[in-house]
Parts: sequence; structure tokens; C-alpha cells
Amino acid sequence: MHTAAKALAVGFGIVATILAVGVGGRADVLEIGAVPGALLLVGFYRWLGPRAEHAAWAIFLLLLGLTYLSPELGGNVSMEIGAFMVLAALAAAGWFVSPWFIALGFALHVPWDFMPRTLPPEVAGLPVACLLFDGLVGIYIAWQARSGRWPGQRA
Repeated sequence: MHTAAKALAVGFGIVATILAVGVGGRADVLEIGAVPGALLLVGFYRWLGPRAEHAAWAIFLLLLGLTYLSPELGGNVSMEIGAFMVLAALAAAGWFVSPWFIALGFALHVPWDFMPRTLPPEVAGLPVACLLFDGLVGIYIAWQARSGRWPGQRA
């Protein structure tokens, strides 16, 4: 698969996840869909090959920092921007230095999901769903970091 096709596939995985969260939230099945969704995305990104997979998770982590930035999700905007900056730094370090930083970013996002916020009913299950999704993905990424599967890393 060519680089451009892989880049489109990475974007497709992100958009599909965003859409799935919306559909799952409206159907009140976020928590139920979190583990299968994580496994599907892990399998899909793994299928792209090591370098594209590494990039996909770094980009996903970067965008994960935007989860609660919307005023409708009840977060403190300045705190949410700070969280985004931390996850963006971890995503960059995860790409340029070691994928362990990406695993750390996913691990840190779990407690961040449980910070006090007033969530609309359609995403009330988001903290638990993110615990399951982010936890599983973070463990998988740590496994990749430990195994040295991703090229060019200094783990």
C-alpha cells in the first residue's frame, strides 16, 4: 500500500472512531462498544504496517487531547487546552523519541476522563468507555514499544 493510501487509512480510522463515539453515545452503548472498538482500530492500524501504525497512534493521541475541548462537554477551556498541549507533546515525543511516550499519553488520558465535568446525556458514558478504550490501546502500545516493532525508535 502506498504512503498516501496509508495516510488516508489513518485518517479513516480517526474519523470512524469519532463517528462511532457519536453513534454509540446516542444509542447509550459507549461502554459496551469501547473494547470491540479498540480491538478493531488496533487490528486496522496494525494491518497498515509498523511505520504507519506508529504514526497513526501518535496522531490519534494528539487528537485525543481535544476530547473535552468543546464548551458543550462542560470542561474548563484553559485546563482542556493545557491537557491538549501535554498530549501533543507526548505524541511528538512518542514519534521522535520513543513510543513509550504514546503509551504514557493514553495512560494519562484515563484519569483525565474522570475529572469533574457536566457531560450531556449522550456522552455520559464517555469516561468509562475511555477507561476501557484508552487502557486497552495504551497496553497495546506499551507492548509495541517493548517489542521494538516500530522502526526508528529509541525505546
